[in-house]
Amino acid sequence: MAMPEVVVALGANLGDPVQQVHLAMDQLGDIAAGTMIRSSLWQSAPEAMNDASGTFINAAVAFDTDMQPGALLAALQAIEIELGRPADHGKNVARRIDLDLLVYGDELINEPGLAVPHPRLAQRLFVLLPLAEIRPEFRLPGDGRRIDALIEAAPALKISQL
Repeated sequence: MAMPEVVVALGANLGDPVQQVHLAMDQLGDIAAGTMIRSSLWQSAPEAMNDASGTFINAAVAFDTDMQPGALLAALQAIEIELGRPADHGKNVARRIDLDLLVYGDELINEPGLAVPHPRLAQRLFVLLPLAEIRPEFRLPGDGRRIDALIEAAPALKISQL
């Protein structure tokens, strides 16, 4: 049985965001089963934040996993904590690192604390552009929309590739 490919979005805007994203990518590489594909870094304006957040550095990675969804989520949260994000962080606030599980193969998951595909994936240009870079053939599981259509429909955002 083939392992599912997962896609994880990364974002940071506190401390040294570029370094934080690279450190998180390295740690994600340690849990990947095989090769991990990394997007380039993207710089974006903060969106819908509840504090005075600075510019974000965003990226996406794709890799196969032998971990079940809940175990993978726990591993992502452990990386966030190790890199300085409090376990009891608030929503829409500045952060040293944020790791979001975007997709887990073609699975649709809706459990307490875990919704996959990520519920706001289609509205976030800072997620869609790095995702399109590493998976230009991406189609949203459960819906089938292509990545280019998702990008076209997403709200505008000041964002640039580094």
